[in-house]
Parts: sequence; C-alpha cells; structure tokens
Amino acid sequence: MKSGMLVAMCVTLLAGSTAATWVRSDPTEWQNTEDYSRGQLFEEHLVATAAPLSSADRSKALNGPFEFPKNAATDGGRPRTNAIFGIDVSHWSSVDPQCKAKLDPSKDIDFSTLSGQRIRFVYVKATQDVNFRDCRFAEYWSALGALTSKSRPLRGAYHFLTATTPGHDQALSYVRLRAQLGGFDKAELPSVLDLEWDKTSTNPDRWVGTKSDAIVDAAIDWLTYVAKQSGKNPIVYTSKEFLREHNFTAAQLDRLKPYHLWIADYSQTRRAIEQPSVPAGFAWALWQFTAASKLSIGSPKPLDASIFKGTDAEFADLMQIAGS
Repeated sequence: MKSGMLVAMCVTLLAGSTAATWVRSDPTEWQNTEDYSRGQLFEEHLVATAAPLSSADRSKALNGPFEFPKNAATDGGRPRTNAIFGIDVSHWSSVDPQCKAKLDPSKDIDFSTLSGQRIRFVYVKATQDVNFRDCRFAEYWSALGALTSKSRPLRGAYHFLTATTPGHDQALSYVRLRAQLGGFDKAELPSVLDLEWDKTSTNPDRWVGTKSDAIVDAAIDWLTYVAKQSGKNPIVYTSKEFLREHNFTAAQLDRLKPYHLWIADYSQTRRAIEQPSVPAGFAWALWQFTAASKLSIGSPKPLDASIFKGTDAEFADLMQIAGS
C-alpha cells in the first residue's frame, strides 16, 4: 500500500466479453488511487523497537527477514502449528505499480504458486475514497478467483478510508465496484476497512483536525453498510499508533468492538515475542507483522504479511466462511 501519484490507466473488464482485455478506463467512472505503501506510512509513524533483543529472540522466524514458505513452516527449526499466514496486495505489490501493461504472472505475482508457499489468504485493495479504485484490483481478484486447487488461498477485498468524503459514500463506492466485478461471494473473506494515516503528496495526514468521534462515525457508517450488503461483518485494520495519534478514547474504541481487529505492529520486540500491541480491552484476530516479506517463487517485491494464530476451524469461524 508506495509513494507517489498513479498516472496509468486501470484494468477493466469489457462487458459481454469472454476474457479480460486491457483497455483505458473512463476517468469519469473510476480513477487511479493516489496513495502510499504501508511501508512508507509506517516508516514515519510506527514505534521503534522498545528494548534490545536477545540472540534467541533475534533468531525467531517472525522477527527476522520473513520469507515464504520457510519461515511460515518452521520457527527455530521446529514445525509451526496453529499459524495461518496471509498477504495483502495492491498496485504497489506489482513490478509495474502504475499498471502500464497487463499483469504478467511470469514477472509479477503468480497466484497459483502461493498455496505451495504456505500463503493461505490474500487481501486485495479494491477502493479508496469515492471513484478511486486500485488499478490492479480487477486482475488480482480475477486471478485468485480462477484458481481451482482445494488448497488455493482464500481471497478478500479491502477499502482505504479517507478523511475527505462521508463513510457511507465510500461504502457505496466499494459496493459498486464489487458489483461490477461479480458481487460478493459466500466463500470469500469478510471485507476490511483500512483505517490509517490518509497521506497524500501534499498532506501528511488529512485526518489531522478531524475529531476522533467523527473518524469513528465515518468508519461505523462504512462498516454498517458493507455488512448489510456483503452479508458478513467486516474487519477493521488499524494500528495502535494511529489510534493514539488521533486521540481515540476508550468509549470511542468500544464502538468498534463488534468488528474483529486486524492490527498492524512491526516492532521487532513484538515480533520476537509473537504478540502485537493492541488497544486495551481488544483481542487481535489478524496481525500484520511486516511490510517486507518475500516470496521464494515469483515476484521480488516486498509484501505485507499477516498471521492468524489458531486452528483451521477457528479461522473459518472468524472469517465467516460458508460451511464452517
């Protein structure tokens, strides 16, 4: 989620055609997002390591450079159990982040290789604000949906909430794009609301000056509408640092408790003990612990990686997957 304004035109599916075709999109319909990668956002905002690490802590799989599948399979030489790993992707995950050409799996992410690399789920950026969509969303979403293996990664979509438009309007935009690409599927993961610094090329964070009550209102409006339209309770992605910087009170955070928490925490100390820092009174469902994981097969780009700790049945229950 890398710095700079996108200027390339998006991928779109031609109505009535039998295959995806690379065409220029109508800018009055959808525009490309102007956004920043998570790595760039968190370089400025995430809290540094709290204390020196012991040699044992430094050797733990989550703490060092994380590579799939090696570090997802073992920890300190021991097989890892009750740990489900996933990634989230956007145009920044592509070797061609401006989407100047059609996605090429031989040079970019080959989703058919992910299950063999112990990646069990993939979240894809769909929209931001209103009328902005990620220029790789249609291709990523289609590629994941076309996988037929029983071990294929589950897919889910997320929306980046901005400060400039009402949350309900942003929910309408997200649902509109999802409808254009086939609608919601009972087998997909719950939608995610990405609640973090709203940085642009001219503004370090457009949430500054907005009261925390208003931020929560916007988030709740999005979550409520998407829950109704998708049939699944969405998940909230955020970080403790974002909530602290914007002065969220316990009462305001309580309003978000009906929704599971996907926490971002890249602290080396927290990675060493495999326990992220979360707001008081909250439990984490997913933990994004790095923006710099690597695939052993395929794209060389660094990827956001997350972990769920629990059994397959518990994961299916959390993700409200049909048949769980």
